[in-house]
Amino acid sequence: MFESKYVVEKIRNLRKPLIKKTESEESLDKITDETEETYKKFNYYVMSKFFSDNKKYFLELLDKTFRSVRVDEKLLIYFLLKRIRDSFKSDNSDNKQYSQVIQDAYSIFLFVKLTTKEVNMKEENIEKIENAESIKEFLESLPTLDSPAKRALFLMGVLTEHVLWAQYKDKKTKSFMKKLKGLRMNVSDVMGLLPEIRNKLEEYDEYSPNLAKIFLEASKNLLEENTLEKMSIEELNFYFVLGMGMYNAVGEKFIFAKKEENHEKQA
Repeated sequence: MFESKYVVEKIRNLRKPLIKKTESEESLDKITDETEETYKKFNYYVMSKFFSDNKKYFLELLDKTFRSVRVDEKLLIYFLLKRIRDSFKSDNSDNKQYSQVIQDAYSIFLFVKLTTKEVNMKEENIEKIENAESIKEFLESLPTLDSPAKRALFLMGVLTEHVLWAQYKDKKTKSFMKKLKGLRMNVSDVMGLLPEIRNKLEEYDEYSPNLAKIFLEASKNLLEENTLEKMSIEELNFYFVLGMGMYNAVGEKFIFAKKEENHEKQA
């Protein structure tokens, strides 16, 4: 139980603010929402708040995680995604309240998987994630992303969140959010979204070499094993939205950090 909590908290805290915000460093806005680093803990209180409108299901999860009894994954994803969808409806600003809801949902999902022995993860696995030198290594080390299809969806979520940030910065709007259909996308919607993501990145002059690598990795994973048809609507959208919630952790490590190094070399 305590080992599962440790793993979840390490994943919750992959994102670390690089520096404090300054007016001259707007490019870091997307990864520095707080001016000070805070350690995000995970416990049953986080779960109880998440399921505040469904105490019966929370008590069921509480019982099964204590007894290491497997949970119906599709039902768990259904309830997690329901709360995420609600957060999307109420968040039309740039403060991305839904990001915290997604992070809590992933923490709960991972905690349930660990405590019920469906996912095994030790400290060395955490080190692999933290020390990953490529987006491919990062994805393959991240728990629950155990298929190319899930990894592709996750990366598409990361790219979508970057589009939304660029759009808000340029036009103070998140109109691209409509493309996500309230997180009720089907396979056809998902497949059609990838080229639209690239078009928007190019439109906002954001298709950098680092983002191109992430786009290519997403495309490769889709081609490697296109099992999207076997996934439910809830599964498709859940793994997609996890990428949106993990955007800052991915961005710090694989989108912005190397760009900064290049600027230093040029200077």
